[in-house]
Amino acid sequence: MKILTVPSAPVFKRIICPILILGSLLVVRSLGAAATAPDAFGPYEALVRDQQVVTDVRVDGEENVFLKLNPDFRNKEIRVRISMQNGAAFRKWFTGEDELVSPAFAGKEVNGWTDRVQTTANYIEYWMDGRLILHLHRTSPA
Repeated sequence: MKILTVPSAPVFKRIICPILILGSLLVVRSLGAAATAPDAFGPYEALVRDQQVVTDVRVDGEENVFLKLNPDFRNKEIRVRISMQNGAAFRKWFTGEDELVSPAFAGKEVNGWTDRVQTTANYIEYWMDGRLILHLHRTSPA
């Protein structure tokens, strides 16, 4: 009859312990990757979304993008910037400006869909009080 023994301390430290640590890291990494998948809205994914401000995003069949804002923030100004590449120069809006401004106190309905934007740009940035509150990336062509 053969007796099973516990591996010696050097074997445990050099072989078994690193295998256990690597396995644990792979499990943690796979759980983290699943938990941080970006929110998808039609042809867009949210690279950044402050959920305390932007409670939801909707994209209709004509690719109009609408926001649903937390009622505490609906009377704040929103500045929208668009670009074709992440971090590239901003494109001009029909106004000739780099930013499209949704003014504060514009009578935005509580829990309503507001701030409609329609663009062929690949990236849309929404700014409020100097903070990026939503950054959308187009994942399928316009």
